[in-house]
Amino acid sequence: MGGSLALGSIMAAAAMSTQEGRVVVVEAADALKSVPRHLRTESNPELIRAENPRFQVQNAGQPWNYAVRGASARFEVRSGDSLPGDGKVKERSEIATSLRMKPGRAYEVAFNLMIEPGPPNSAGWMTLSQIQSTPDPGEPGHSPPFAIEMVGERMRIITRDDPNRVASRETTTYRAHYTDARPIRRGRWYRMRIQVKFDPAGDGVLQVFRDGRQLVDYHGPLGFDDMIGPYWKEGVYRESTKEPFAANFRNLSITPR
Repeated sequence: MGGSLALGSIMAAAAMSTQEGRVVVVEAADALKSVPRHLRTESNPELIRAENPRFQVQNAGQPWNYAVRGASARFEVRSGDSLPGDGKVKERSEIATSLRMKPGRAYEVAFNLMIEPGPPNSAGWMTLSQIQSTPDPGEPGHSPPFAIEMVGERMRIITRDDPNRVASRETTTYRAHYTDARPIRRGRWYRMRIQVKFDPAGDGVLQVFRDGRQLVDYHGPLGFDDMIGPYWKEGVYRESTKEPFAANFRNLSITPR
């Protein structure tokens, strides 16, 4: 579970176009049409209020996978929406920010989240938001050190940590901090606020609020000992299953504290 696609190397912008009322910065490789639209790197300061508003789109290229309107983004996954590197066991429609959080520095991530009405979630696992790690050269990929997951129709908040220079599945600690007692309300917008500082040695901090109510207050080991810090991802990433699932995000901000 977890896992991620490596972000493509970032080149100087070579072209600009206006799409759906927003300015899209197209990387040099994109201008040469070597990168399909559903895997491109874009920049949208209205969608991502952060020091670096660039992000990579990651989906199967279906028309329903991804849509942006102003500060809102809609992600939908249907059966079979897999990327080539995921095989047939995973399905996803996500964006991954280019901004890397600095280890040992505190950040606040805030956004609104709404899960659309639809059939109950039957995926064995699902991630709606994650702060994904950046493995060092030669190091195996990590599952995310922070994630907001769906367990059936309930929200769960988890972290992972490993203080070793080279992390492994065997030495990584998984921590489930919060699971809803009741199903979430589909069609309702939730306001999420995350205050986080990664430190695998023990000085990490995680506080998560939903609609002003604190769900998590954790102090301790958090994240991995990587040379480059982690980055934000949002959208739908799940074990392959039969029913469609759609989530909407808006007003994302990533702010150093």
